[in-house]
Amino acid sequence: SLVILRHQVELDPLNPNAHFQLGSYAIVAGEFDQARQSFENCVSLGGEAMIGRCQLAVETEDFETLRNLLAQWRDAEPSALDAYRPFFEVILAICDGDLDKAQSISRQPGAHQESAFIRSYVALWMGEIELALDGIEMALASSEVLAFRFLHGTLVLRRNYPEYFSHPRYAQILVDFGLDKKSISALRIPQLPF
Repeated sequence: SLVILRHQVELDPLNPNAHFQLGSYAIVAGEFDQARQSFENCVSLGGEAMIGRCQLAVETEDFETLRNLLAQWRDAEPSALDAYRPFFEVILAICDGDLDKAQSISRQPGAHQESAFIRSYVALWMGEIELALDGIEMALASSEVLAFRFLHGTLVLRRNYPEYFSHPRYAQILVDFGLDKKSISALRIPQLPF
């Protein structure tokens, strides 16, 4: 997918969303320099990249940067994306070792609670493996885009929570949704024209 997104940026280099999408997928691929550059490009073109920049800070375990970004976010003009700020505040609280604060934030109403994927992601960061598996299963069943993007985890999640990714239930979820290696290798994708 990075090939396609790089091509999209080549075709429409002034589209901030194209840069944001490339940065988001670069995080999943572990290409953090590409992600950082893409988010800078997005912002320089007038786009919004706070969520991507926060995700990059999480994935690189740069929690001081995450703390600074969240402070900037709190001071910024209100936006529709503000409902996702508590999600990153929960992760920061977990990394600070303040699980009571993380629990308190995660109970606040907002869009982050409406997403089964985000509830799953937060549960995983809190070490609640079964709850995380419940959430990812619900997110896939309701076709949440983020669930498919982050299904196989990110580098930091795979390193910190190997028991989730090696759990028999996780393997079964992949099979049930046709997302296991065998099912994916059976797919025939036409050659891209570029």
